[in-house]
Amino acid sequence: MDMKAWTRHLRGDMGYEITSEGGLEARRLSRGQCAYYQGARDMWAVRAACSAGIHFDFETDSPYFELELAVGVSCRGWLAVDLEIDGVVQPTLHAEGPPAHWCAGW
Repeated sequence: MDMKAWTRHLRGDMGYEITSEGGLEARRLSRGQCAYYQGARDMWAVRAACSAGIHFDFETDSPYFELELAVGVSCRGWLAVDLEIDGVVQPTLHAEGPPAHWCAGW
């Protein structure tokens, strides 16, 4: 499924962009709100671009699901992804260290 098709499953977002690499960047704030924080100090622009709270909601009968994440600038030294299957919360996928390490570890 291409990234444009995935956008119909997005929840909790205020918009999205399809990247030149074919990825999906979902925003939790509006473009205007992100622009307001763009010139802010103390990592507010990074926090404004954070995807916390955005999720995919879909059904599948596949026993396998692959998710590839690319992380840019981060204000935290960890990453966590929550997964819920059939209403049951699964163990959190958690990675420590800088973003380059996160991609290599999954």
